[in-house]
Amino acid sequence: FGDNGGGVPVKGASSIHAVGAIAVRCAKEKKSHKAENVAVKADEKAAAGPVTFTLKEVGKPDWGDKPLRITLEAQQDLGAVAGVRFLDAGGKEIESSRAGSMSMSFGDTVQESREYDLAQKVDTVTIEVTYWTDMKTVEVPFDLTVTVGLK
Repeated sequence: FGDNGGGVPVKGASSIHAVGAIAVRCAKEKKSHKAENVAVKADEKAAAGPVTFTLKEVGKPDWGDKPLRITLEAQQDLGAVAGVRFLDAGGKEIESSRAGSMSMSFGDTVQESREYDLAQKVDTVTIEVTYWTDMKTVEVPFDLTVTVGLK
């Protein structure tokens, strides 16, 4: 979008007409990469495919009953990440849920982080990251007229 239209419809208006395009990211193909035997401690680095993550915060979450929260931070856009799984030393998936995320950009600098709550406390973990390999942005045009006001 980018243009705010300048104000509310004039008194007595019966419709609003909007024309534009919505940018949508889409993909069909995925590939997974693993960072194996990662020490579960702050400032540990883990490379899983095209992204290197830093474990920024590790420990018991401030709320909830899960014993471990891991915050993964990357210095790049994570829009191509389709999923993240955590595996124990035996290769068994550790139940986890995404607890939050944060994204900042300034010029060419991008920083994104994602928090995950794990149902098991571990000293080392394998982080499996699945990426969309054919991600593209498609613009979907629209031309919409909606009625306004009460009849």
